[in-house]
Amino acid sequence: MTTFIGKPCKKCGNSERYCSGNKPCVRCVKENSSIRSKNGKRTEWSRKNKEKINSKNNSYYHSLTSEEKILRNRKQQVSLYGLTLEDYDAMLEKQDGVCAICSKKIDGNLHIDHNHKTNQVRGLLCGKCNRAIGLLNDDISLFTKAITYLNLS
Repeated sequence: MTTFIGKPCKKCGNSERYCSGNKPCVRCVKENSSIRSKNGKRTEWSRKNKEKINSKNNSYYHSLTSEEKILRNRKQQVSLYGLTLEDYDAMLEKQDGVCAICSKKIDGNLHIDHNHKTNQVRGLLCGKCNRAIGLLNDDISLFTKAITYLNLS
């Protein structure tokens, strides 16, 4: 969803908004959504309208071209880590468009690798390398043991 800078929010003073007028700012919309979710109101409505929601989402997603799907997925992924598409593209260019570990070029998007304790982004990885790091819980001692094991064979 695109945002724009408008007049300050009456509640918190933030000026980033989804729409014009006196509607809440982005921060307040997210806060209100979180409150509704915790109170079970969203869950109850979603449960009652599950088929309708899924049908609408599926028809929209399947109407996209493959390029639009890749861009949509990339936008969702980068927003999770506080990045912009420009940040992602800069990282991709710095890595020459390949995985930071195995140096393979893949079709689609590379995964954003991050430190699970600090949430700091480390780089872009292919799915296999990203899963490998995740399965070893980012534990360097386990990686060292794995390297020793592989050298024995």
